[in-house]
Amino acid sequence: MRILSAILLLFSLSALAQDQPASLPKKSKVTKKILLISQYLRQVGILYLETINDLSRDCSEPHSDACLAATDRWDSAMATLEDRVNITLSESRRPEGDAVFWELLKNASFSKHMYLMDAYLSRENTKWLVASEICPETAHRIALDGEYFSDGGCRDAVDKALTHPPLPPPPSAELRAKCLPFADGSAEKVLAKTMPLPTQGMQGSSGMDA
Repeated sequence: MRILSAILLLFSLSALAQDQPASLPKKSKVTKKILLISQYLRQVGILYLETINDLSRDCSEPHSDACLAATDRWDSAMATLEDRVNITLSESRRPEGDAVFWELLKNASFSKHMYLMDAYLSRENTKWLVASEICPETAHRIALDGEYFSDGGCRDAVDKALTHPPLPPPPSAELRAKCLPFADGSAEKVLAKTMPLPTQGMQGSSGMDA
């Protein structure tokens, strides 16, 4: 009887083992490819970003003489750097990361320039704020590390700013002067007909709802 029970137990364990999978499937790990950047482009990148930072510092007051002088130097300084990099990138056997890192640097320059242009036009809450912060910060980190695996969302931020509805131009001084009497929003004066209703353009300038 004991022998029969042992045989039945052996058959049960054998059947249970056959029902179990040999091994659980391993989850595939998604890895981003890391691209190396040349020493030359890392150094140029730091110089490029320093030039961007210099413009931001000089244009902390957008209408100052320092900002105007810095803007005049901007085009020539950037053109010289970009010509040198484009020549270098045309060479064969460049590291894979050089081309994509260079695109990131150009997006950093473009977004910061557009942000400062909006500031010069006295536009608050500029649509370029996010891109002008993300792109230079990411580029600086990559220049120090020497490895590229992501632009940190820079390209998406630039695309979003480019497709953003254009901001309305700031009201002229003449229009603001005409709307100034309506800034107190006095409905009593309007009802008493001592003050006419503002036009739609004046409503937007004085902060009154249409």
